[in-house]
Amino acid sequence: MLRLRSVRHVSWLAVASVLVACSDNPVYIDGFAATGAAMANADVTAKCVEGSPVTGKTDANGLFQLRIDGGQVAPCIVQVTDGTTTLHSFASGAGRLNVTPLTELSVGKALGSAPATAFSSFDRAKSTTIANGLSVATAAVKAEVEALTGKTIAGDMLTSTFKVGDADDLVLDAFKEKLQDLGKPLAEVVAAIVENKPLSAIAPRVRVFGDSLSDSGTFGLKFTVQGTAATGPGSSSIWVDVVAAQFQKKLLCAYFRINGSTVTTESGCTNYAIGGGRINNFTNPSAPLSVLVQLQTAAQVHGSYTASDILLIDGGGNDAADLAGAWLGATTPTGLQSFQTLLSSALGTSATATLLGSGQSGPVVAGVAYMEKLADNLADAVITHAVEKGAKKVLVMNLPDIALTPWFSAVLAGVAAQAGRPSATRSPIQGRSVLPTAPARPARSPAPTLRACPATPSPPARLPRCPP
Repeated sequence: MLRLRSVRHVSWLAVASVLVACSDNPVYIDGFAATGAAMANADVTAKCVEGSPVTGKTDANGLFQLRIDGGQVAPCIVQVTDGTTTLHSFASGAGRLNVTPLTELSVGKALGSAPATAFSSFDRAKSTTIANGLSVATAAVKAEVEALTGKTIAGDMLTSTFKVGDADDLVLDAFKEKLQDLGKPLAEVVAAIVENKPLSAIAPRVRVFGDSLSDSGTFGLKFTVQGTAATGPGSSSIWVDVVAAQFQKKLLCAYFRINGSTVTTESGCTNYAIGGGRINNFTNPSAPLSVLVQLQTAAQVHGSYTASDILLIDGGGNDAADLAGAWLGATTPTGLQSFQTLLSSALGTSATATLLGSGQSGPVVAGVAYMEKLADNLADAVITHAVEKGAKKVLVMNLPDIALTPWFSAVLAGVAAQAGRPSATRSPIQGRSVLPTAPARPARSPAPTLRACPATPSPPARLPRCPP
């Protein structure tokens, strides 16, 4: 039997607890503990603002029942621990209570500190702090978790009835998987939300765009390096793998999968780069081999980016190879037409004709203008499909020296056999095989942050003419 106190010294909630406890019916907290999977055979303890702690165990399905009519006065803080994971929740009174990572976040947000600290010395003051801040806290946590996982929480995180496998449980699964991918412990996430940091601040996501230098396995293999496996676990790391490993545990995987002429997509994969990718995929501009289409596709898939997301972009090597090949082949009428067609695909027919007719250096001037136009096109796509979608960390790798590639070495050997002057062919291409910095343009909101980095010197870049 609960002892009666003056109404002047108790809250209406405490009065209700007293009245219920004085009835002939027992009073319980009926709980469910889960991390995504149910927390089976875990220890449960409730500490209320008055009375002794109450203990119990979860069953095989994560369910528990704690009787709180033996001198206990709600509200109560409830802890569930299975020896590996410890979670907390807050019961304003008897009835249904969930104990999950989301309730851990909500209680921490409302309290302004780690729930474990409050549990160790729970009292009426801490209870009041949690109760007063819980509504705002749960709304904030709901929004942050939904933004992080892309899944919607349907009910009240603390009190709604749900079970393993239903919609709200899938949110827990997605949240758990996200933390595992990022290698982030729940305690770090709680600390972030306690400090009023968005969850996205602790969860950078790596997105990749480009060609064979960055392709994780669109065609079932990595183009530039091979390990014990063609792709995935056991495959050799390429530069984007090395960068991504610093921020997430999950391996990069190819979003596009190409088998012959069939193109499919793999949900959850974030590497959009494709071997043979080009800034100007002039034979089929709408195909995903276009780096511009890759950026547009990712923006459609993700909707927006957070300030902590990391975008890695390379491109232009195959474009430079296309240009060099067309230029070297422009010694015949057919070859000259192919060269003009390539230039016109980016510069337009009139501008191409003007540049080519500007004298002996016209073809080189036109080639430079072509690569500058591609640099502009890439910069515009990054601004439109990344920066204006919220991305703040965008890294654009500089174009490698294609004159050092096996393909160009073979071309030079052919030139030398015919004319004996490979260096004369190498110089104009080598001098222009780096995408020039795009000219200044009026800043949109927010202004782009584009960083150029040198290509990795080892292993040498290989830019094959890959099948579309």
